[in-house]
Amino acid sequence: MPLESGVKGYVKGTATVTVNFPIDNKGKEYVRCVHCPYLSANKKVCRLNSEIVAFPDQFVGDKCPLVIEEPKHIPEGMSAFGED
Repeated sequence: MPLESGVKGYVKGTATVTVNFPIDNKGKEYVRCVHCPYLSANKKVCRLNSEIVAFPDQFVGDKCPLVIEEPKHIPEGMSAFGED
């Protein structure tokens, strides 16, 4: 459907996404692009900001738009999925 009389403006749409990065049983956090579902299939481009990601298996890209939070404390004897 072509715009017959040009473009007067735009309507803005926004989105908020949540990404859960893994923490192993020893408490080590794996906050890396390779664990993000928004890393492209070829593992080279972030689909959130269209930036090329260097070393996605080691780091989070410099221009990552995610705000990384502190992990929630999981009580001893519990896992993220309930009791061990």
